[in-house]
Amino acid sequence: MVTFKINGRAVTVPAGTYILDPIRELGFDIPALCDYSSLEPYGACRLCIVEVKHPRWKGRTQLVTSCNYPAQEGLEVFTATPRVLRYRRQLFDMLLSRCPENQALRDLARKYVGISESSLVSADKPSDCILCGLCVRVCEERSTCVLGFRDRGRYREVFPPVPPEECVGCGACALVCPTDAIPFVREKGVWRVWDRDFTIPICKIDPELCRGCGSCEEACYFDVAQVKLYATGTAASFIDRHLCQGCGSCIAICPTGAIHQEVYAETELLKRVRELAKEEPRVVLFNCPRSP
Repeated sequence: MVTFKINGRAVTVPAGTYILDPIRELGFDIPALCDYSSLEPYGACRLCIVEVKHPRWKGRTQLVTSCNYPAQEGLEVFTATPRVLRYRRQLFDMLLSRCPENQALRDLARKYVGISESSLVSADKPSDCILCGLCVRVCEERSTCVLGFRDRGRYREVFPPVPPEECVGCGACALVCPTDAIPFVREKGVWRVWDRDFTIPICKIDPELCRGCGSCEEACYFDVAQVKLYATGTAASFIDRHLCQGCGSCIAICPTGAIHQEVYAETELLKRVRELAKEEPRVVLFNCPRSP
């Protein structure tokens, strides 16, 4: 455990804890557009900057991104110094020059630094993407790794899935985007993302084959598969149809084959889950980090 101070308030956390979480737990609100709980911190947007100092630094301070800066014994953290606010304002100013019409970004800039328009020259081609990299990272860490960046400087952008057929339509990229830069629609069993339509199969349990072992409950990232115990001592699994994302992880792990896709017997997504399950039965392949 290490003890340090945030705006003069002492806090003790496990060694290795990044300081953003303790800052928020104490009620200090700072922006962090590229931070997502289920992904490793990245520090791309840099909006979560804070000023820190340590007794060993002989009075010197430095600006760091709090999402990926670990707590240290004796560290002092300041979340709203003039230097921090000035730098954060510059960051929002640059982001607004790239995305001048994005309402989500304008609202955040107004909330944290009191501006809603950039003082800089707007980009040649205004965009809603702030290049935080969340979509690329979630695709790499949680799905099929078909997204990426291309070009540099002001021409840098996220390119669509390559090759297109490798995209399984899990929608994780659209769901984690902080500025809604990736359009998506889910309706009537169809998920539309990257200008493609994907069917959304719903997982269903056959009560005749289910043993209530709980494997599906452990594998389900969305907590929609649950085991219910009855007074008779028997157990059975249930899947909430309204929350099921059709990822197929429960199918891959079920030891009795009691779970199947409703309406669609086979999908590209299910094929991929089954292929992975042959190598590592306990792996959940397409666990999008949040449900819509």
